[in-house]
Amino acid sequence: GDATPTVQDLSQFSFCPASYSVNQTFEFSQGEDEKFINKDDMVLDYACGTGTLSIEISKFVKEVQAFDISENMIDIAINKLDENNKNIFFKKTSLFDERYQESSFDVIVAINILHLEKDIQKVVQRIYNLLKPDGLFISSTPLKRKKKTLKEFFLTTTFHLLSKIGLVPYIKVIRDSKLKNLIQNESFRIVETVDLFHGIYDCFIVAKKRKVNK
Repeated sequence: GDATPTVQDLSQFSFCPASYSVNQTFEFSQGEDEKFINKDDMVLDYACGTGTLSIEISKFVKEVQAFDISENMIDIAINKLDENNKNIFFKKTSLFDERYQESSFDVIVAINILHLEKDIQKVVQRIYNLLKPDGLFISSTPLKRKKKTLKEFFLTTTFHLLSKIGLVPYIKVIRDSKLKNLIQNESFRIVETVDLFHGIYDCFIVAKKRKVNK
């Protein structure tokens, strides 16, 4: 039967910002014993793009709510649906849509989006509020390293300049340690990380919502 995707499986959806295309050359396998996504989960796919990841995840969970601010992306995603995709719902909206209720999702997935947000702390706080107790925040984010390869230096420099003049979306340059600290400071416990390299360094993080003692 279908295997439940693990952190390694999902990490293969991460992509190099230079191409802005999803890597579809992945295989689902049994992988680790710990399952990050389960059949009864309600999942929110944050900035779903054309829905490739959303549709794949929907095979393994109860329901996927997926959104993007781009109407064009959502139209493409909807056109990918068929009669087998009855548990996935696409919307053109934002993370702060009031229709998304607090403590309503088991998993929130944010692939290659945090570096495009100007206020990452506000975003992570919103994700925390939307997750159920012990919910999972799964993200992959291009990050800055102290030592770069020549190719990585060229890509990051080019995209930084292009974002400055408005030819590509705003890109926040952030170090992996800072991102991890930010996530943990918002009452998450990081349970796994995977370092990726697709011409530029990405950090794939799985974090669990911690209970806050009042």
